[in-house]
Order: sequence, then structure tokens, then C-alpha cells
Amino acid sequence: MPTEITPIDDEQIINDLGGPSEVARLCETSPQAVSQWYGLHPKTKEPRHIPNSRLMFLKLVRPNVFAGYEQATPAEQPASTAAAAAPIKLLSPQSPRKLIAKES
Repeated sequence: MPTEITPIDDEQIINDLGGPSEVARLCETSPQAVSQWYGLHPKTKEPRHIPNSRLMFLKLVRPNVFAGYEQATPAEQPASTAAAAAPIKLLSPQSPRKLIAKES
């Protein structure tokens, strides 16, 4: 039987990644900023979400956390990402901005 795919729950993803402090470390931002990526906006009551650029980065560095969550279909992805991308590795665990393609 196929595994059920659920929509992405921003708060659950952040908790699965280790909480706001760990996500802040990965994204080189503050835990206070990360805490604004989920829940409801206090004035408008609109739901808040992980910014798309951060979400794409987190999917690259911790793909195991996103297994079982709803993923965009190839038709919804930009052409550059629809093809299989080479795996990446971090040069330094403290500096996620220094990404390189994995050598073949």
C-alpha cells in the first residue's frame, strides 16, 4: 500500500528539523525570525509559512525530514530543478552557504 502524502505543516517541519534554534543555525538567521515562519499573523490572522527560498534550502540539506510530505510535481517545478540534480555536500557544518556539487 502506498505511503500517504500529507501537506507540509510549517511548524511540524521546523520541529522535525530540531526546532527554531536549529533551523536558525542552518539558515544563518535568528530563532526569532524562524518563529515568524509559522502560526498566524497577530494582526491579520493569516497563516505564516516558511519562505520558499528557505524551504528549498532546507529540503536540500535535510531531505529525510521531508519524506512523506507533499512535493511539487515536475510540471510545477522550474525547468532547472525538474531534472535530477547532483547531490550536494556542505564544506563546513557551520557554514551552509558554502555548498558544492558532489564530485562524480
